[in-house]
Amino acid sequence: MADRERRRRAGACLHLIALSGAPLTIIQPIGVTGLLFAIVLSAAFNRQRVRVSQILADRLLTVLGPPRIREQLGRASREIALEHDHHRSLERFEAVYTRVRGRGTVRPAVERVMVA
Repeated sequence: MADRERRRRAGACLHLIALSGAPLTIIQPIGVTGLLFAIVLSAAFNRQRVRVSQILADRLLTVLGPPRIREQLGRASREIALEHDHHRSLERFEAVYTRVRGRGTVRPAVERVMVA
């Protein structure tokens, strides 16, 4: 586990160094692409198959960060959800949908999928 933590910190340092030379809009896509290649190459070196679920799980864990951060994000999300007025959000969505539908921009096939 210590080796994994060292690699994570080294990656973070390299990311910061890259950001000192280019904006985030350039660096971030390159970093994400590199992570996808890392999964595939690791599987190839270990002679294992890569499943889509493994790639998605790895990306989610990377985005969400360490367990402590995930716990904090989950707690904050639950608090927001408890305070959120879901009925008001639904009313807003329906109003926007009705407006868009009135302009004729929603195709019938899409409308059927959205209603179903």
